[in-house]
Amino acid sequence: MSTAKQLVPGPPDLKKCDPVILQVAKFLRQRIEKQRTCILGGKNFDMFRVKRAVRALLSPEYAKERQKNNLLPEIPDNVTALKLIAKFPEENFAFNVVKLDTNEAISKGFKPRSGIPVCLIPPQQRVAPNEYFVWYYNPIPLKVYLYTGGLLLAGVAAALFQLWPSWARRGVYYLSMVCVGFVGFLLAVTVIRLVLFLITTVVGKGLWLFPNLYADVSLLQSFQPVFAWSGTKTLPQKEKLKKRKSRPMSDFIKKEPNVGNTTPVGDVRANMKGPVPGIVPGAIPGPLPAGAPPGNVRKPPPPIIQQAINVCVQRTDARIIAELKKSGPKSPAEIEQMKQLFFKEEWSKAEAELAQKANLIQQMQKK
Repeated sequence: MSTAKQLVPGPPDLKKCDPVILQVAKFLRQRIEKQRTCILGGKNFDMFRVKRAVRALLSPEYAKERQKNNLLPEIPDNVTALKLIAKFPEENFAFNVVKLDTNEAISKGFKPRSGIPVCLIPPQQRVAPNEYFVWYYNPIPLKVYLYTGGLLLAGVAAALFQLWPSWARRGVYYLSMVCVGFVGFLLAVTVIRLVLFLITTVVGKGLWLFPNLYADVSLLQSFQPVFAWSGTKTLPQKEKLKKRKSRPMSDFIKKEPNVGNTTPVGDVRANMKGPVPGIVPGAIPGPLPAGAPPGNVRKPPPPIIQQAINVCVQRTDARIIAELKKSGPKSPAEIEQMKQLFFKEEWSKAEAELAQKANLIQQMQKK
């Protein structure tokens, strides 16, 4: 699903926009899972995947919210959800984007950061489960209004301090004295520890008083230990998280009895690490061109093609593991059939993404 209408990215006009699309955008803005940050035009934007937006619109939470809000439309299936999301670019709520590789981003003058993808808005907006959208609709959360109101009330209360009752003013006075005393104590300790360090450095190795005083630790840990020599590790060690043991793949495979010359079914992980179905290692998927020598062995593919193949293999393995956890154990033949089917689907998606990126690069070069 795509639209060829000329769009101008920018914040939506909430007074003139479709109220139905506005209510849908309000619901999705806080309900879509795994929203992440991306760089678009040198600025940070929130990005989401279309399939997760569809999942949120078909969730029970949306049905409950629809009972409270009459403007939310009924969404019986995926097609209806995709049609609603397709209207987001028309109302400037969100726009379809494509992610750029690091080399592409650098060649176009962007500065990619670790873990934050660089995106561009293509001329033709596409709406598909695996497409990405960036939000241009950024409502101000309720807590911002609450914090602002709290600061205003605190300022008014401070201005009217002379009108406070005597017990309140006395309490504020004692509290301020405690704060001033604590700040004075920190200043005195800072001077003493510096003098002590300089003296002990002249004699020998420097000695620090409260070595963690200005470290990024809790208040109690700032005063532990009391003394430590310079160069000694005094920061508390973080406890290493215990890795959760994952179940082996053999738990999801049906055990077949030995019959004749057959052997017991082993761990399927060895089969999953084998070559990709229909692809010889170092070969580009797809039919050979006319006049090519027999066999499907080719020259090593370009890095971008090899990267796409690796991504497809990883996605295929993840889908197989998820399917096995959901449906239970299967025989090796069934797993191999699933492997071939899932990889074909993932490779077709990868081909579409590569073609879209190539078209986008050609259009940018023409401009």
